[in-house]
Order: sequence, then structure tokens, then C-alpha cells
Amino acid sequence: LPQPSEFLKSSADMEKTSLIPGVRDFYLLLVLPIAAYWISASLFHLLDCRRWFQACKIHSYEAGKQRNKATLRQVFRQVLAQQAIQVMFALVSYAEHPALDAGSRNVLNPSAAPALHKGVELTLRFIIAIVIADFWQYAWHRVFHSSRFLYKYVHSVHHRLYVPYSFGALYSSLAEAFVVDTIGTTVTFYLSGLPVLPATWFATLSIIKSVNDHSGYRFPYNPFDYLSANTTDFHDVHHQSWGLKYNYSQIYLTIWVSLSHKVLS
Repeated sequence: LPQPSEFLKSSADMEKTSLIPGVRDFYLLLVLPIAAYWISASLFHLLDCRRWFQACKIHSYEAGKQRNKATLRQVFRQVLAQQAIQVMFALVSYAEHPALDAGSRNVLNPSAAPALHKGVELTLRFIIAIVIADFWQYAWHRVFHSSRFLYKYVHSVHHRLYVPYSFGALYSSLAEAFVVDTIGTTVTFYLSGLPVLPATWFATLSIIKSVNDHSGYRFPYNPFDYLSANTTDFHDVHHQSWGLKYNYSQIYLTIWVSLSHKVLS
């Protein structure tokens, strides 16, 4: 277990070893995932507006305009509100003594960990983070679909998008965003023990992966398709009326739905 002193590092101590001199790495964790969302989603949106690579689209641009029940303005407003809440939560909870700065925590037995190569240890932490984050999202997603009340008043917001697109990756109710994303991320980083910078790369990669999965583009040789079976096609099925009860997995792993036989191609 981490020693208390690992949680109580001062801002000055953390700035001495930060990636950007004078700026705590903690603030990168707040900014980079948000920037990654807006930049990556904007690039896909540009393809939509210019009608580029239409042969790679699962649904036409016109189909999205006709079938989706939420406007782009509504999506923007909801996502900005979510991100504001997430930033405020992080600042209030971790600004002075962030648990995420406990970067010296060992994944394995503390006496054995020093003998491991740093890269191996970080890889193990990444794998643990993927499993925790994925199961957290899958479990809550399954709960939302199993309860008529929660689906109607919480999760149905995200399903106003029958034709997913990039900005819709984070479009959900504030309650769902807080439980699934804000609390889920906190639990993931705490249990996996990822130091701040690796946690930043993990969060940023996960955001870009989620944007890709909602983009509606089926690109050949997409690197994310080699990383995970949870592809754009896989998630698109879940957004269709006939696939609503299938493909609950999100982000990386599909093992959860495979075990429950809730996979639909």
C-alpha cells in the first residue's frame, strides 16, 4: 500500500519533476484529455462537412441529420457542462494533495518491484487500468440498460444519437457522465496506481479511442482496430434500435459481452 507521505507531496515538490517546468503534471491530466476530445472530434467533423472519405462511412451524413434527436448545439452544451464538472471535481478533490501523484506505488509486492524494469511495471499498470476502466463502464452500461427508470432518465440521452458521430462520444446525461467517467476515472487511477503522466496518456488515448468508435468511419488499416475488437462497427450496432440490447462493452475489451453472449455483429 502507498505510504501517506506519497499522497501529501507539496505543489513545489511536484513542480520540480514536472514535464513542463513550473507547471504541475496534474494540470496536464486535466487539460490534455479535453483538448484531445475537441481536436480529434473536430477532425472527424471536418471530414463530414467536406464529405471526404464517404465510402468509409457506415451511415451517410444525411442519415445522421434525419435520424438523430439531438442537435450539434445540444451536444456541445452537454459536453462542455460535463467537462466543467469534471475539472471542478478534480480541482476540489486533488488540487493540493492529489492521490494520483502517488507515482511510486508498486503493482506487485514492494520487495520484488524494484527488480522489475520500469517499462514492465508501467505496462502492468496500464493493463490493470484498462481492465478496471472497461469493467466499470461495462457494468454501469449494463445497469442502465437493465433498469427502465435509469435508461429513461439517465442513459437515454446518449441514445438520442442513432447515427453516432465524433462529438457524440461524450454526449450523455450529467448523472451518467459523473458516475461513469468522473468517478470511474478516479477509481481506475487509484486502483491501478498509474503515475500522473502515464495516467494522462491513458486518459488521452481512451478519449481518442472513444471518439474514433463514435465517428462512424470504417477506415482500412485503422490502428485502433488492431488494438481492440471494440471497433466503430461494433459500437455502431449498439446505437441501432435492433442492437440496443447488445454490444454493451466500451473503449477496449469485448470480453464482458462475450461472456454474457450479448455480442451482435
